[in-house]
Amino acid sequence: MEIIAAFLAVSCIKKDMDNCPVVYLEFECINENYRFSEVTRELELLFYRTDGTLAYTTRYTAAQLRSMGWRVKLTQEKAEVYTLIAHVNYANDHTSVTGKERKQMLRTETRYDANREIDYLLTDTYYGVYELPPAYSQPAIHKVILSKNTNLIHLKIIFQEQEMYKEVKEIASRVASRNVLYEWDNMILTHPPVRYLPLISWIETSERIFGTSYHTLRIWTKADLNIEVDIDADRVYHHDIDIPRKLIETVMNGTYPYDTDEKLEHYDEFEFEILIGAGYSILELK
Repeated sequence: MEIIAAFLAVSCIKKDMDNCPVVYLEFECINENYRFSEVTRELELLFYRTDGTLAYTTRYTAAQLRSMGWRVKLTQEKAEVYTLIAHVNYANDHTSVTGKERKQMLRTETRYDANREIDYLLTDTYYGVYELPPAYSQPAIHKVILSKNTNLIHLKIIFQEQEMYKEVKEIASRVASRNVLYEWDNMILTHPPVRYLPLISWIETSERIFGTSYHTLRIWTKADLNIEVDIDADRVYHHDIDIPRKLIETVMNGTYPYDTDEKLEHYDEFEFEILIGAGYSILELK
Protein backbone atom coordinates (compact mmCIF):
# COMPACT_ATOMS: atom_id res chain seq x y z
CA MET A 1 0.00 0.00 0.00
CA GLU A 2 1.46 3.34 -1.07
CA ILE A 3 1.70 6.01 1.61
CA ILE A 4 0.79 9.52 0.49
CA ALA A 5 1.13 12.82 2.35
CA ALA A 6 -1.91 14.92 1.47
CA PHE A 7 -1.85 18.50 2.76
CA LEU A 8 -4.54 21.15 2.32
CA ALA A 9 -6.34 18.89 -0.10
CA VAL A 10 -9.66 18.23 1.60
CA SER A 11 -11.80 18.10 -1.56
CA CYS A 12 -9.35 15.74 -3.24
CA ILE A 13 -9.42 13.42 -0.26
CA LYS A 14 -13.23 13.38 -0.27
CA LYS A 15 -13.43 12.78 -4.02
CA ASP A 16 -10.75 11.05 -6.02
CA MET A 17 -7.10 11.21 -4.96
CA ASP A 18 -6.05 10.62 -8.59
CA ASN A 19 -7.44 14.04 -9.53
CA CYS A 20 -4.98 15.82 -7.25
CA PRO A 21 -1.67 17.11 -8.61
CA VAL A 22 1.21 14.96 -7.39
CA VAL A 23 4.80 15.89 -6.58
CA TYR A 24 7.62 13.84 -5.11
CA LEU A 25 10.26 14.72 -2.53
CA GLU A 26 13.68 13.14 -2.73
CA PHE A 27 16.46 13.63 -0.18
CA GLU A 28 20.22 13.92 -0.53
CA CYS A 29 22.96 14.52 2.04
CA ILE A 30 25.46 17.30 1.37
CA ASN A 31 28.23 15.14 2.81
CA GLU A 32 28.77 12.55 0.09
CA ASN A 33 29.89 9.94 2.64
CA TYR A 34 26.28 9.50 3.71
CA ARG A 35 23.13 8.30 1.95
CA PHE A 36 19.63 9.22 3.07
CA SER A 37 18.55 5.57 2.90
CA GLU A 38 21.41 4.49 5.17
CA VAL A 39 21.30 7.15 7.90
CA THR A 40 17.56 7.69 8.38
CA ARG A 41 15.70 6.17 11.32
CA GLU A 42 12.73 8.48 11.04
CA LEU A 43 11.73 11.62 9.12
CA GLU A 44 9.43 14.46 10.11
CA LEU A 45 8.23 16.99 7.53
CA LEU A 46 6.81 20.36 8.58
CA PHE A 47 4.97 22.52 6.02
CA TYR A 48 4.69 26.24 6.80
CA ARG A 49 2.51 28.81 5.05
CA THR A 50 3.95 32.11 3.86
CA ASP A 51 2.73 33.78 7.08
CA GLY A 52 4.82 31.34 9.11
CA THR A 53 1.96 29.26 10.54
CA LEU A 54 2.13 25.48 10.46
CA ALA A 55 -0.08 24.01 7.74
CA TYR A 56 0.70 20.35 8.12
CA THR A 57 3.18 17.92 9.59
CA THR A 58 3.81 14.25 8.90
CA ARG A 59 6.23 11.61 10.10
CA TYR A 60 7.66 8.48 8.50
CA THR A 61 9.59 5.55 9.89
CA ALA A 62 12.52 4.00 8.02
CA ALA A 63 10.31 1.02 7.15
CA GLN A 64 7.67 3.29 5.60
CA LEU A 65 10.26 5.23 3.62
CA ARG A 66 11.81 1.99 2.38
CA SER A 67 8.42 0.86 1.09
CA MET A 68 8.11 4.15 -0.82
CA GLY A 69 11.54 3.87 -2.44
CA TRP A 70 12.99 6.47 -0.04
CA ARG A 71 10.96 9.32 -1.49
CA VAL A 72 7.74 10.99 -0.36
CA LYS A 73 4.67 11.45 -2.56
CA LEU A 74 2.66 14.62 -1.96
CA THR A 75 -0.81 15.50 -3.18
CA GLN A 76 -1.71 19.18 -3.08
CA GLU A 77 -4.78 21.06 -4.23
CA LYS A 78 -4.21 24.70 -3.40
CA ALA A 79 -1.77 26.72 -5.48
CA GLU A 80 0.22 27.99 -2.53
CA VAL A 81 3.91 28.19 -1.67
CA TYR A 82 5.14 26.38 1.43
CA THR A 83 8.39 26.31 3.37
CA LEU A 84 9.19 22.66 3.97
CA ILE A 85 11.45 21.76 6.89
CA ALA A 86 12.83 18.23 7.13
CA HIS A 87 14.03 16.79 10.44
CA VAL A 88 15.85 13.46 10.21
CA ASN A 89 16.37 11.44 13.42
CA TYR A 90 15.21 14.29 15.68
CA ALA A 91 12.93 11.90 17.63
CA ASN A 92 15.58 10.80 20.13
CA ASP A 93 16.21 11.05 23.86
CA HIS A 94 18.63 13.98 23.61
CA THR A 95 17.00 16.37 21.13
CA SER A 96 14.21 18.77 22.10
CA VAL A 97 12.09 20.43 19.38
CA THR A 98 9.71 23.20 20.47
CA GLY A 99 7.60 25.95 18.89
CA LYS A 100 6.45 23.96 15.87
CA GLU A 101 3.22 25.95 15.56
CA ARG A 102 5.08 28.91 13.98
CA LYS A 103 8.18 28.76 11.82
CA GLN A 104 9.83 31.70 13.57
CA MET A 105 9.31 30.03 16.97
CA LEU A 106 10.79 26.67 15.98
CA ARG A 107 13.76 25.77 18.18
CA THR A 108 15.96 22.69 18.44
CA GLU A 109 18.14 22.11 21.49
CA THR A 110 20.47 19.30 22.50
CA ARG A 111 20.14 18.28 26.13
CA TYR A 112 22.99 18.48 28.67
CA ASP A 113 23.27 17.70 32.38
CA ALA A 114 23.18 20.02 35.39
CA ASN A 115 26.90 20.71 34.98
CA ARG A 116 26.36 21.79 31.36
CA GLU A 117 28.19 18.69 30.16
CA ILE A 118 27.43 16.21 27.40
CA ASP A 119 28.96 12.80 28.05
CA TYR A 120 26.98 10.59 25.68
CA LEU A 121 27.07 9.64 22.00
CA LEU A 122 24.90 12.08 20.09
CA THR A 123 22.31 10.92 17.58
CA ASP A 124 23.36 11.92 14.07
CA THR A 125 20.62 14.31 12.94
CA TYR A 126 20.11 15.88 9.51
CA TYR A 127 18.28 19.06 8.54
CA GLY A 128 16.81 20.30 5.28
CA VAL A 129 14.73 23.29 4.15
CA TYR A 130 13.00 23.73 0.80
CA GLU A 131 10.64 26.30 -0.69
CA LEU A 132 7.89 24.12 -2.16
CA PRO A 133 6.20 25.84 -5.15
CA PRO A 134 2.49 25.56 -6.07
CA ALA A 135 1.37 22.04 -6.93
CA TYR A 136 0.88 22.65 -10.65
CA SER A 137 4.31 24.18 -11.21
CA GLN A 138 7.32 22.24 -12.39
CA PRO A 139 9.31 20.16 -11.63
CA ALA A 140 7.26 17.27 -10.29
CA ILE A 141 10.28 15.94 -8.36
CA HIS A 142 11.85 18.16 -5.71
CA LYS A 143 15.22 17.41 -4.10
CA VAL A 144 15.70 18.38 -0.46
CA ILE A 145 19.36 18.78 0.52
CA LEU A 146 20.24 17.63 4.06
CA SER A 147 22.94 19.02 6.34
CA LYS A 148 24.56 16.72 8.89
CA ASN A 149 24.43 18.30 12.34
CA THR A 150 27.20 16.35 14.10
CA ASN A 151 30.99 16.01 13.94
CA LEU A 152 33.69 13.68 15.22
CA ILE A 153 36.81 15.38 16.60
CA HIS A 154 39.93 13.37 17.38
CA LEU A 155 42.86 14.68 19.42
CA LYS A 156 46.33 13.19 19.74
CA ILE A 157 48.89 14.51 22.22
CA ILE A 158 52.36 13.32 21.25
CA PHE A 159 55.29 13.74 23.65
CA GLN A 160 58.60 14.14 21.83
CA GLU A 161 60.68 13.13 24.82
CA GLN A 162 60.37 9.91 26.81
CA GLU A 163 61.28 11.50 30.13
CA MET A 164 58.63 14.17 29.78
CA TYR A 165 56.04 11.51 28.95
CA LYS A 166 56.96 9.48 32.05
CA GLU A 167 56.53 12.49 34.31
CA VAL A 168 52.95 13.17 33.23
CA LYS A 169 50.44 12.32 35.95
CA GLU A 170 47.14 13.43 34.43
CA ILE A 171 45.75 14.71 31.14
CA ALA A 172 42.30 16.32 31.13
CA SER A 173 40.55 17.41 27.93
CA ARG A 174 37.12 18.54 26.77
CA VAL A 175 35.47 20.51 23.98
CA ALA A 176 33.68 23.73 24.97
CA SER A 177 31.05 25.27 22.70
CA ARG A 178 27.81 27.24 22.48
CA ASN A 179 26.44 25.23 19.55
CA VAL A 180 23.51 23.39 21.17
CA LEU A 181 20.57 25.69 20.28
CA TYR A 182 19.26 26.30 16.73
CA GLU A 183 16.43 28.27 15.16
CA TRP A 184 14.08 27.18 12.37
CA ASP A 185 16.66 27.57 9.56
CA ASN A 186 19.28 25.50 11.43
CA MET A 187 21.32 28.59 12.29
CA ILE A 188 22.99 28.70 15.68
CA LEU A 189 21.51 30.83 18.48
CA THR A 190 23.29 32.41 21.44
CA HIS A 191 23.57 30.01 24.35
CA PRO A 192 25.75 29.61 27.47
CA PRO A 193 28.74 27.32 26.82
CA VAL A 194 28.50 23.57 27.35
CA ARG A 195 31.30 21.00 27.50
CA TYR A 196 31.56 17.80 25.49
CA LEU A 197 33.47 15.15 27.41
CA PRO A 198 35.61 12.52 25.64
CA LEU A 199 33.75 9.50 24.36
CA ILE A 200 36.91 7.41 24.47
CA SER A 201 40.49 7.92 25.63
CA TRP A 202 43.45 5.73 24.80
CA ILE A 203 47.22 5.55 25.28
CA GLU A 204 50.00 4.20 23.05
CA THR A 205 52.83 3.90 25.57
CA SER A 206 55.53 2.90 23.08
CA GLU A 207 54.76 5.93 20.88
CA ARG A 208 54.19 8.34 23.80
CA ILE A 209 50.71 9.20 22.49
CA PHE A 210 47.55 10.09 24.40
CA GLY A 211 44.34 10.21 22.34
CA THR A 212 40.71 11.23 22.82
CA SER A 213 37.63 11.49 20.62
CA TYR A 214 34.57 13.73 20.91
CA HIS A 215 31.15 13.64 19.27
CA THR A 216 29.89 17.22 18.96
CA LEU A 217 27.29 19.22 17.14
CA ARG A 218 28.48 20.78 13.90
CA ILE A 219 31.35 23.22 13.57
CA TRP A 220 30.57 26.76 12.42
CA THR A 221 33.21 29.20 11.21
CA LYS A 222 31.94 32.00 13.47
CA ALA A 223 30.89 29.97 16.52
CA ASP A 224 32.89 29.26 19.67
CA LEU A 225 34.24 25.71 19.70
CA ASN A 226 37.44 25.03 21.59
CA ILE A 227 39.45 21.99 22.65
CA GLU A 228 40.79 22.59 26.15
CA VAL A 229 43.71 20.47 27.35
CA ASP A 230 45.40 20.49 30.76
CA ILE A 231 48.46 18.33 31.42
CA ASP A 232 48.85 17.77 35.17
CA ALA A 233 46.92 19.72 37.76
CA ASP A 234 49.54 22.46 38.04
CA ARG A 235 48.95 23.24 34.35
CA VAL A 236 52.51 22.83 33.20
CA TYR A 237 50.91 22.75 29.76
CA HIS A 238 47.56 24.31 28.94
CA HIS A 239 46.18 24.36 25.41
CA ASP A 240 43.02 26.12 24.25
CA ILE A 241 42.50 25.27 20.59
CA ASP A 242 40.15 27.53 18.62
CA ILE A 243 38.87 24.90 16.18
CA PRO A 244 37.07 27.18 13.66
CA ARG A 245 40.07 29.52 13.42
CA LYS A 246 42.46 26.60 12.95
CA LEU A 247 40.26 25.14 10.21
CA ILE A 248 39.90 28.48 8.43
CA GLU A 249 43.71 28.91 8.42
CA THR A 250 44.33 25.44 7.01
CA VAL A 251 45.61 25.27 3.44
CA MET A 252 45.42 22.03 1.43
CA ASN A 253 46.66 21.89 -2.16
CA GLY A 254 46.58 25.66 -2.35
CA THR A 255 42.95 25.91 -1.23
CA TYR A 256 41.11 26.67 1.99
CA PRO A 257 38.64 23.76 2.30
CA TYR A 258 37.17 24.85 5.64
CA ASP A 259 36.90 28.63 5.39
CA THR A 260 33.10 28.82 4.92
CA ASP A 261 30.17 27.04 6.54
CA GLU A 262 29.15 25.76 3.11
CA LYS A 263 32.52 24.05 2.65
CA LEU A 264 32.56 22.67 6.18
CA GLU A 265 29.27 20.87 5.54
CA HIS A 266 31.10 18.44 3.26
CA TYR A 267 33.22 17.18 6.18
CA ASP A 268 32.32 15.73 9.56
CA GLU A 269 35.53 14.25 10.98
CA PHE A 270 38.67 16.12 12.02
CA GLU A 271 41.93 15.10 13.69
CA PHE A 272 44.29 17.39 15.58
CA GLU A 273 47.75 16.65 16.92
CA ILE A 274 49.64 18.49 19.64
CA LEU A 275 53.39 17.83 19.59
CA ILE A 276 54.96 18.60 22.97
CA GLY A 277 58.69 18.97 23.58
CA ALA A 278 60.96 20.72 26.05
CA GLY A 279 59.67 24.26 26.18
CA TYR A 280 57.50 24.13 23.06
CA SER A 281 54.31 22.74 21.58
CA ILE A 282 53.07 22.54 17.99
CA LEU A 283 49.47 22.14 16.87
CA GLU A 284 48.74 20.40 13.58
CA LEU A 285 45.56 19.49 11.71
CA LYS A 286 45.81 16.06 10.10
